[in-house]
Amino acid sequence: MMGKASELAESPLAGQAAIESLQKLWSKIYQELAKEDVSGEEVLRIAATLYYGPGHGKPRPAEESLDLLNKEAKNSQIPLQISQRLLAVAEKLTELYSKPQLNAVTDVLQSRLLAVALLLAKGVTDAERTKLLDQWERTTFRTFVLFGKDSRAKVGDYVKLAFKIVKEDIETRTYNQIMAGLRSLGEEFGIDRALEEGLKNKDFYEMSPEGCRYLLWNYEESLARSTGRHATVDENVRAAIWNARASDSIEHIFPQSPSSAWKGKWGGPRRGRPVTPNPGRIGNLILLPGGLNSSAKAESFKHKKTLYIQHHLRMVDEITSEQDWTLNKIEAREARLIEWAKSRWADI
Repeated sequence: MMGKASELAESPLAGQAAIESLQKLWSKIYQELAKEDVSGEEVLRIAATLYYGPGHGKPRPAEESLDLLNKEAKNSQIPLQISQRLLAVAEKLTELYSKPQLNAVTDVLQSRLLAVALLLAKGVTDAERTKLLDQWERTTFRTFVLFGKDSRAKVGDYVKLAFKIVKEDIETRTYNQIMAGLRSLGEEFGIDRALEEGLKNKDFYEMSPEGCRYLLWNYEESLARSTGRHATVDENVRAAIWNARASDSIEHIFPQSPSSAWKGKWGGPRRGRPVTPNPGRIGNLILLPGGLNSSAKAESFKHKKTLYIQHHLRMVDEITSEQDWTLNKIEAREARLIEWAKSRWADI
């Protein structure tokens, strides 16, 4: 960009001024990249895709993005404009990466690209942007977590909508238009089917430990809100949960490898067929910091409760109030969580 600015400048003095402006911008870009270890290649790809169009309906590859931006620099002002756009994308990506509790819905590139587009959208108020991001999160969670779709799913739809938002396409300028586009993304992944596919009688932990943590954390936040207007989750607890791997912060109440203390707790045969323990069901999972989690392991339910009460999440209170932990308890809790999730991840 600096080479182009110097080459296209009307005079040496103008060229030097352009380079100084670019140096200030690029200093800010690198500062943003360092905040959350954001990939410069990703910034390049997203900026090229959002501002100059998807390549074959997909995020542009890095090398193609670089060539495209170089070709776009046709006069002395364009390098500055391109650099400003790269900075804007870097700032929004940093914002996303600074929230590890969004990992489950920012795991695929097309989701991050659309989120950046929503953060950059010009024709909406801050309150409207918050609602749009809420709908983006609901659609994305249903699609990529509950339905378990991989990074190949909905690429073109996500990318095209993102491009239209940033370019202020005549059909995607207003809050209502953008919201309609976001809802359309998730039409085939409705909440009822999503819960059948991902939660009901399913080993959700096996499907997605990150998704488990995300769902349980949202549940904890809803419990906090239900206790009062200003209720919050303790920041130390938040850090303990999110600074660990998802698998290290999720506790299986009925153990994955049960000891003799759990004999008979899963229940006997039903209709002549044995019941296979499935401890990865959402009704059997809670959030627990790694130290307590490793201590609990296959201990008896009575002993586990003495560990749980050392942890200050509201979902733990629901478990410690129980006298025993059996299949019936797991199924009842799963049903409650599914009923709550039906509202939490339905379209707004």
